[in-house]
Amino acid sequence: MKEDNESIEPALQNEFSKEGKEVNGQEQTTIRSTEGAEAPEKDLAAEVAFLNDQLLRALAEFENYKKRIQREISGITQNASEKLIIELLPVVDDMERALKVARELAPEDPKMQQFVQGHEIIYGKLMKVLEGRGLKAMDSIGKPLDANLHDALMVIEVPEAAPHTVVDEHEKGYFLNDRVIRHAKVIVSR
Repeated sequence: MKEDNESIEPALQNEFSKEGKEVNGQEQTTIRSTEGAEAPEKDLAAEVAFLNDQLLRALAEFENYKKRIQREISGITQNASEKLIIELLPVVDDMERALKVARELAPEDPKMQQFVQGHEIIYGKLMKVLEGRGLKAMDSIGKPLDANLHDALMVIEVPEAAPHTVVDEHEKGYFLNDRVIRHAKVIVSR
């Protein structure tokens, strides 16, 4: 029987290795499988792959966060002057009305022409500054009525105009960075 144990023991030693430790004064034997030595390496590789995936996801999420913050900051800076521009629009309207009246009252008077030219220069500079901030006037006359752009004040009979077409503009409408900040107040054909 000893022969059988001796022949089995080397076979088991190939498959298992014994590790001895002393715990509380007693020797403890731990048997480890040598075949399972690849299992911890597989676990380690899987964990590395998992952590690498998590890192890539975190980096992608951080890049998306940075892009979103940049878009928000860009939007804030583009529209930061919106309130001031809205408050200046009545001044622009008054300047346009004053220029129109001055041109009509005394077209031959040289002093009035100088006055009109001076105001046109000032008006042009103001509009250039506002346009540099993203302001753009709507072109409404001759266009179909659009509730997203126009406020209809009155409907009149105009034989040469198609129905629901803007025939006159009481107050200009404006866009700020392609967003409506003031609807045009218009007169529409029936």
